[in-house]
Amino acid sequence: MQTITFYSYKGGVGRTLALAHFAHYLALLGQKVVAIDFDLEAPGLHYKLFPVDPKKSFSPGLVDYVSDQISAQGADRPVADYVVKVNTLPGASGEIRFLPTGGAPHPDYWAKFSSIDWNDLIYGDAATGTIMFLELKEKLREAFQPDFLLIDARTGITEIGGVATSLLADKLVCLLTPSLESLEGSRVVLRALSRSLRPPGAGKLQIVPVLSRLPVRDRGAERKVVDRVRDFLNEPAEDLTETLEFGEILLLHHEALLSDAERILIGQNDGAEAGRLPRDYLRLFARLSGGLVLRQAEPTFERQLRLLLDSTEETRESILADMAIAGRLAARDPDNAAWQRDLSVSHERLGDVQVAQGDLSGALESHRAAMAIRERLAARDPDNTVWQRDLSVAHARVAEVSLRLHNTADAREMAAKALAKARENATRFPKDRRIAADIPGFEDLARRAGVLPP
Repeated sequence: MQTITFYSYKGGVGRTLALAHFAHYLALLGQKVVAIDFDLEAPGLHYKLFPVDPKKSFSPGLVDYVSDQISAQGADRPVADYVVKVNTLPGASGEIRFLPTGGAPHPDYWAKFSSIDWNDLIYGDAATGTIMFLELKEKLREAFQPDFLLIDARTGITEIGGVATSLLADKLVCLLTPSLESLEGSRVVLRALSRSLRPPGAGKLQIVPVLSRLPVRDRGAERKVVDRVRDFLNEPAEDLTETLEFGEILLLHHEALLSDAERILIGQNDGAEAGRLPRDYLRLFARLSGGLVLRQAEPTFERQLRLLLDSTEETRESILADMAIAGRLAARDPDNAAWQRDLSVSHERLGDVQVAQGDLSGALESHRAAMAIRERLAARDPDNTVWQRDLSVAHARVAEVSLRLHNTADAREMAAKALAKARENATRFPKDRRIAADIPGFEDLARRAGVLPP
């Protein structure tokens, strides 16, 4: 289960709407999602998770859960009692479940919310809130077996915001605007988060900066804005250990269709999907999902993604910048598995771009570099499902490019390894639905490579 928190220092940047779109895209790709509204002071995720009826009463919720945990009477109540199921879009084979804040805007909600000493709960001597929220995460995992846990965090700096951003998250999406107020506040928070204490075994927090509500400009003017934002965020801190190192800044452009009311743009028949913002979302979601959006999309959806993500020289330059930073981090600490995996993902992304641009020799080199890193990671931890699956995917990528280059022997060898590894993983990790979903594609690859009969 990947936990991704959406955060912004200031409001009005489309944070909650981006999360809602991501949840529905994942459901369209067959993923199981749990979304949590951690914006306790101004809850609104239920308005964005279309087509959930925003007039529906969402009680009990997170505030009720916390109150019940504090109270001896409600501590044993099942977590499923606080969670509702969201109606997904037509064609979705996955599911979305939603843990709301509670019965806002009813006065009873605010009374219960105000009765909790949040500062003492999180930062007091006992600090029982830390354990409580980590246990909540595990309860959600056990109850629903989600592929993704998505958290909508409060703006600014708050007690509950710290739980969502540094305690629970594996990845943090930080939405910001080019204004000085947004940039300065975001940089302070991100510097703090980059060195924040993490739960044992959680690894380094991965931060994805996103420049939001950007007007559509010509490419040159837009690049100047992006460069200025990246230079500002990466400016050396007084304590150099706090200096940020962002290579790629993703963009979410302004969408005129959302001027009157924010809503889900996919699955509409008013031309919404042809706009710039839905395409921006696809770029972001491909990055957040670690390639899942590309690997498991329906053919027409995949073609659209490939066209958007892989065909531009700008994308290649962004990946190379990202790879340079990943390479420095990996070289700085060769034992840091998270940084090594990030570097392998950069090699894989570059290889995909090179395939789209016709540079097959370069793509083969990039995918072999990714495979070499993943072979080491898989050998280091045989029980890590992500690393074991990564290795089968890397074998398949090398096989695909070898087929295009007519390197028959290499393609056959790599396709056989990909399929054998996937089948082994399916036996060892039967609960991982992604591994099982890989096998038909790997079998098709094996047939094309001559490993299996046609």
